[in-house]
Amino acid sequence: MLTKGFLKPLITIKQIGKVQFWAGIIFGIISAFIFSLYFNYARESFF
Repeated sequence: MLTKGFLKPLITIKQIGKVQFWAGIIFGIISAFIFSLYFNYARESFF
């Protein structure tokens, strides 16, 4: 029988690395901003 948490490995900042963690956060924020602008302008171009 599987116990709770057996299939999900524990991921920490220490395992990822501080540089990769912050790079991922920055990349995520920038890509969310770009996608938001794209969807807003794409929606306006249809009307």
